[in-house]
Amino acid sequence: MKKLRMVLSIALAAVTLGAFAACGPIYDKVDEKDLSRWIVKFTCDYPSDMKEGGVEYSLLALKEMNWNSSDFTITIPYDPEYAEKANADIEFTLEPKTEFYYRKDNGQKVLVDSLNTEKDYYFMRDGLYHFNEDDGKMHNVVRIFRRGEYELDYIFGSDFTPIDTPKNVICCPGIKIVVE
Repeated sequence: MKKLRMVLSIALAAVTLGAFAACGPIYDKVDEKDLSRWIVKFTCDYPSDMKEGGVEYSLLALKEMNWNSSDFTITIPYDPEYAEKANADIEFTLEPKTEFYYRKDNGQKVLVDSLNTEKDYYFMRDGLYHFNEDDGKMHNVVRIFRRGEYELDYIFGSDFTPIDTPKNVICCPGIKIVVE
């Protein structure tokens, strides 16, 4: 009888542990290679040629635009007030704001920050460059507030390196911003 109780106790413990293991975290499934599912919404706080409410592009569309040399371009009319704002506030920039979504199988868009995935995914600014007409070259700049043509590069990937950049880079799209 003691042996039967011991066997039943061990079996019950094994079943209980197995049940707990099966109830582990449930992750949202994402296809990180299907760039048509990763959506970026661009909005601008200042007058521009973007429609009200902003525009959305998949990373695939942005990548294809880059390949075809027809980058997504935002045109912003220049206002001398921008230089004054930039002098008064080091954080001032005419860069668009971004929201990053993932489109699930059912078509629902979910903010990437709201997904429960095994890895963390990041879409972030990688570099900002200004075209200098004097020397015909692109130069790295910190923000946009003057007239000119700018290239804003982003990076999409997972996991961070010690220097705060994604180490598993999946895509590096870019856009143009023209302040005229």
